[in-house]
Amino acid sequence: MALFYCLYFCVYYNNPELVEFLKILIEKMGESNKPEKIDEILKLIVENSIERLRTVGDPLNVHVYHMVFF
Repeated sequence: MALFYCLYFCVYYNNPELVEFLKILIEKMGESNKPEKIDEILKLIVENSIERLRTVGDPLNVHVYHMVFF
């Protein structure tokens, strides 16, 4: 959960260097330990780029709201 929010705030504060660091860290964790929401947020970052997610925000915010309410 902490990595999910780290990725979210990297997008929010426009920090692509830290996103790359977190991607490497998550890859080293292995597939069995990685929650699917982290995969989804990484997919959004790759598909839309940080700048687009910061301006549009809707796809990313849906995942954040889901994590907060559940």
